Amino acid sequence: MRNTLALLFVLICGFMFSQISELSKIDKEVSNRYSKISKKDLRKFPEQSKLEMAKIEDYRNEEYRKVVANIQKDEIKVDLNSIEKNPTKSAEFEGGINEFRKLLANNFDTSILESGTGTLKTEIQFLVDEKGIPSNVEATGNSNLFSQVAIITLYRTLNNTKWKPAEKDGVAVKSVYKLPLTIQFSK
Repeated sequence: MRNTLALLFVLICGFMFSQISELSKIDKEVSNRYSKISKKDLRKFPEQSKLEMAKIEDYRNEEYRKVVANIQKDEIKVDLNSIEKNPTKSAEFEGGINEFRKLLANNFDTSILESGTGTLKTEIQFLVDEKGIPSNVEATGNSNLFSQVAIITLYRTLNNTKWKPAEKDGVAVKSVYKLPLTIQFSK
């Protein structure tokens, strides 16, 4: 039974890594498409260039949505509301919360949100299992795009992180980790 669970875990991690690699391919394609829009075209044909850039962003958003759906489809689904609500010790990122926030900020692609205005908010939450392995990322907020970018950032970031699991009376337990994110656009 243990060997079967270990094999299942390895397969899921391998699949998630391949999906994360898919995000890099999408980023490369988007960069390639943007590079075909010259500065001269931007000056000479601004409206046409803006339309082309909007198409590129639509492509990126749709491809990201597909990758996230594929990752989440193959995760072992856990109802995050059924997880231990009051552990005696919360799950924590190995480097501490400030390091985790810095890691997220460094990996967050704000260029996707360039058309944003005002304040965007989302709350990300994910499961940290008894072994400290994060999964089941969700985000809810006032912007679907911001929430989706937060999920993608989390999957990219979590793939390379280590967590100490939560504990209940000295025993490692599954827990939900929540983190609010806010981005303010100035005019």
